[in-house]
Amino acid sequence: LVGGNLFSWSMLYYLFFQKNIDLIHLHTAKRMGSIARFICKLRNIPYIITIHGGVYDVCADETKNRMKPTKNSFEWGKVLGFLFGSRKVYDDANSIITLNKNEYESIKQNYPNKDIYLLPNSINVSDFRIQKDSTFRKRHNIEEDKFVFLISARIDRQKNQLLVLKALKELVLTHTNIHLLIVGNITDSSYFNELNDYIKNQELQNNVTIITDLKPNSKELINAYINSNSFILPSRHEPFGIVGLEAWASSLPLIISNVSGMCNIIEDKQNGLVFTDNDKESLLSKMNEIISNKDLRNKLISNANNEVEKYDHSIVNHTLFEIYKNVMV
Repeated sequence: LVGGNLFSWSMLYYLFFQKNIDLIHLHTAKRMGSIARFICKLRNIPYIITIHGGVYDVCADETKNRMKPTKNSFEWGKVLGFLFGSRKVYDDANSIITLNKNEYESIKQNYPNKDIYLLPNSINVSDFRIQKDSTFRKRHNIEEDKFVFLISARIDRQKNQLLVLKALKELVLTHTNIHLLIVGNITDSSYFNELNDYIKNQELQNNVTIITDLKPNSKELINAYINSNSFILPSRHEPFGIVGLEAWASSLPLIISNVSGMCNIIEDKQNGLVFTDNDKESLLSKMNEIISNKDLRNKLISNANNEVEKYDHSIVNHTLFEIYKNVMV
């Protein structure tokens, strides 16, 4: 659950009795993280944590949205958080891994004597080098001659699909063969309804397809990528943006918001196009460039194909293994 703060008695029991644990690598903090911290303290096991969701590098709107479910309610889980040290998960970690430079610099300031690493996300590049399913578009009512922009992200305000719909509304006035494909599970039903209302009110039904039931890493999801022509990452906040790597691996020209952590490895007009956060005109300009400039598209694709190899699992996992060894010395 996005922004959830859960507690698992079964995980506590499992980690307490599980034999032959040399190190724990956390990908969450809060109460779930505090369970692992508690066990590590009890059993004298080192642990590291990767920050995925943003601790210091997070926008105010997202923080406010995450806290909505707890408004006017008693949060009984605070007692468990206190007992198991949920506020000490970062303090007691042997090492901390971050995904972007902003978070890395903030963590370094707050923990000057701790080992902090900047390690980007990675993907299995070969997963996206499969044979294209030529029936994908027909099955999802997308005409073969359409230029398809893809967004792959959960349906959530943070992901900002509405901005792309607003840009699309203007784009179809001059480019009639444009289609927007949105794929992602629904984590904000009211926002999903808002997207559908906008599509209906602006008469964009023939230009937009939304698919909400694709499984992660499934062939159908990969075919959503390789049957598209360009990828847009419009998020208001994105610690890294692993879908950008997936777009690169799928040979899609990438359009990305300048707040995404992946911008650390983006060179504008070389391996991606960067637009100003939440700025419709800036996004519209980049979408127009992608559609009208074939040479630019080919250049972005060629450079991205070379760049994405640096972020294959085999490369990044080697660095991660070195971090593990340093912690266990």
